[in-house]
Amino acid sequence: MAGALTCWKCGVSLAEVPVPFARVAPSFEAVAREVFELKRTEWKNAKHTSQWIGSLEEFAFPRLAKRSIVDIDANDVLEVLKPLLARTPTTAKRLRQRIAIVLAHAVARGLRPDNPAEAIAATLRRRTRGDSRTIERCPTVRSRPRSTWCANRRHGRSRSSRLNS
Repeated sequence: MAGALTCWKCGVSLAEVPVPFARVAPSFEAVAREVFELKRTEWKNAKHTSQWIGSLEEFAFPRLAKRSIVDIDANDVLEVLKPLLARTPTTAKRLRQRIAIVLAHAVARGLRPDNPAEAIAATLRRRTRGDSRTIERCPTVRSRPRSTWCANRRHGRSRSSRLNS
């Protein structure tokens, strides 16, 4: 066989050498649960602990659980996040961070070369300062209980309307 690679030491053709079994990469779910077990001792809040794995189980596992950790790319992560981005951007942000932690763990273990969840962080919607959903700041909120302030706003008796009358 012309041009076949041979071992420089013994002259055996490399085509004749059996290939060792390829290392099988674990699934996304297996790595996620491994990370969860490692990190759960760091968290003191039981609600946060349950939400961490719960959000992965609810949103990421249906699409990524059985996939090999090596086969997951940025498109897969975006497909998981798309339904959440418009509805609940905060959940989408936290879920992306959790997926990124799982994939960073896989990078650290040498299971994959990069972290696609980090690559898409810039493409997600960022909240601007004026985008917050808080009530408007008004001196009447600080000076009176909220229930009184709300009742006055409903009946058109705000501070500004009293000053103008």
